[in-house]
Amino acid sequence: MKHLLLASLLITLPAFAQPIVSPEVQADGRVTFRLQASNAKTVQLHCEGVNHAAMQKDDRGVWTFTTSPLEPDIYAYSFNVDGLRVIDPNNPFQKYNLLNTESQVAVPGAKPQVWEIQDVPRGI
Repeated sequence: MKHLLLASLLITLPAFAQPIVSPEVQADGRVTFRLQASNAKTVQLHCEGVNHAAMQKDDRGVWTFTTSPLEPDIYAYSFNVDGLRVIDPNNPFQKYNLLNTESQVAVPGAKPQVWEIQDVPRGI
């Protein structure tokens, strides 16, 4: 009985865990990147337009980095975890090409950008 209770607790525990939100775009254009990697020694963010992005680990094993405000654009990024390049497992938006795959994040502007869908006049 005790083993059954422990097994059911271990199965349902992930359902109650807080999901990691990454990337998180703030209104002022700053972007917070997060990665769960409890056993990692170092994690670096590689992002277009961001220099020297060493991430910091918290007590839950989540690595975090927040950029300074970025211009409106679509940015490709990846993480370097102990020398291994990985995409963001919490972000379904990816940039594919023949050499590699990267995650991507869109930073919106005050007015709609050319890549954003807009309601425009059409027809008669």
